[in-house]
Amino acid sequence: MKKSHIAFIVFIVTIIGLFPMPYGYYTFLKIIVFLGGLYYIADLLKNDNSVFVCIFTLLVILHNPIIPVKLGSKEAWIVINIITILCFFIQSDNKLADKIKRKLFKSEG
Repeated sequence: MKKSHIAFIVFIVTIIGLFPMPYGYYTFLKIIVFLGGLYYIADLLKNDNSVFVCIFTLLVILHNPIIPVKLGSKEAWIVINIITILCFFIQSDNKLADKIKRKLFKSEG
């Protein structure tokens, strides 16, 4: 499966999760983000991208469905979910994300 397909699935599932949903949906969301994040970490390790490996590792820990992280508020999860959407978007293989990456990281060379 392509990175862009995984990113698209994570986008949709996470965007839906920004709205009030039954608790079971958030467990499903965590599983999807967890698995997608593991895939991205493996891909990023091949490309030696340590900054995003750290970011995705943190996202995987936060979305861990086995030992859930309790933040105590829906608002905190909304912020994390928005960050999740942005991280998967920036690392996806699409033209808009590539343009944004070039602008954000143009000083890196």
